[in-house]
Amino acid sequence: MDPLVFGLLALDRRGVWRWRGQPVRNDHFSAMIQTNYHADTQGRWYVQNGDQKLFIDLAYTPWVLHMDENDHLRTQTSRTAHFVKSVWFDESGTMLLDTEHGPGILREDALFASLERLCDVEGRLMCDNPLDPSLAIHGTASQPKLFFRWNDRLIPVGWVHSKAVSYKFRFVENPGSHVLG
Repeated sequence: MDPLVFGLLALDRRGVWRWRGQPVRNDHFSAMIQTNYHADTQGRWYVQNGDQKLFIDLAYTPWVLHMDENDHLRTQTSRTAHFVKSVWFDESGTMLLDTEHGPGILREDALFASLERLCDVEGRLMCDNPLDPSLAIHGTASQPKLFFRWNDRLIPVGWVHSKAVSYKFRFVENPGSHVLG
């Protein structure tokens, strides 16, 4: 049995685990993935299965975030994100949040509710003060124009190109492509 396995397990943009392209439907296998999901020092995400590491191909980021029924931010492994370090938009309007667990995209079904948290520097929400989300592009690191309200904090919103996300947050999207034969 090969201790390092590549190309079989993936995480899609909706937070669904996929085995050989098909959604994982086995509850025991899914629970094992959820419990044993880690990153190595090279930024490759994997599932530890005994002596074997199943490296994961990421559709975008290592975490896919959603809001639960109590308005808590959760990962695809059901971990609660208590702290949001930074917020970003990419060129397609995908919202990324860097939490204590690492970077994750916000699942589409949570995006609408999260847009209601966008505000200006004075904390006026977009629904009260119609701002253009492109303000994230026009602001600067020292003078951001758009903010995300989370747990009574205003977090500056930035812009990142989708092709730079893995570099910026130091993770490997497709670990098998970095294996030397």
